[in-house]
Amino acid sequence: MLPKSFKNDENASLERLIEKCPLLETLDVSTFFNLSALKNCVRLKVVRNDLRAKDEYRYFRNESVNTLANLQNLKKFAIFECRIASSYYKHIAEMLQTLPQLVSLGLTDSSWAAHHINATCRFQTVSRFGLKECFWGFNSNVNRFDRIKQVAYTRQYSEFVKSAVALFPLVEKLIIIVHHINCLEHLKTETSACAEY
Repeated sequence: MLPKSFKNDENASLERLIEKCPLLETLDVSTFFNLSALKNCVRLKVVRNDLRAKDEYRYFRNESVNTLANLQNLKKFAIFECRIASSYYKHIAEMLQTLPQLVSLGLTDSSWAAHHINATCRFQTVSRFGLKECFWGFNSNVNRFDRIKQVAYTRQYSEFVKSAVALFPLVEKLIIIVHHINCLEHLKTETSACAEY
C-alpha cells in the first residue's frame, strides 16, 4: 500500500514498479497512475485507489477500459466514489462489459451503468454480470451541478433499479440511497420478479 504523500512526480516510478510486478494480486494506492501499467498483471484480483475527488476524473480522460481486458482474474476495482458515477457511467458500463467477472466496483453507482447498458443494447442479448457487492444511489451533497443531475436521476430511478436487478442477479450486499418513498417497494417487486424469472 502506498500513502497519499506519494508525490505526483513519482507516478511514473509507480507505474514502472507495477509493470515489473506481473505476479501482483492486490494493489492498494492513494495516487493516480495510468491504467495501462496494469496490463501485464494478469493475476491481479483487487485494485483500490483512495483518490481525492479532483483526481478521479483523470482515469478515463485519455485511456480506454480495454486496457484492462486481459485482467480476467480481477474481482474488485474500486477507484470511484458514488458522487461521480453520473459523469462516468459510460466508462463503468464499458468496464462491466470488458470484465464481467467483477464482483465489486466499490462505492460507485452501478445502477446508472446498468441502465445505460440496457438502453444501448436493445436489439442484442444483454448479458448478466457477476457483481455481488453493489452501491445504488446518488450522493447530492457535493455541488449544485450534481444536485441538478439528481433531479434527472430520481425521475428515472425506478428504471435504474429495474435494470440493475435484471443485470446483477447475484448481489449479496447492497448499499442503496433511497430517493423517494416507493423505491424500496419497487426494489422488492423487481427482485421478486427477477427471482421468478
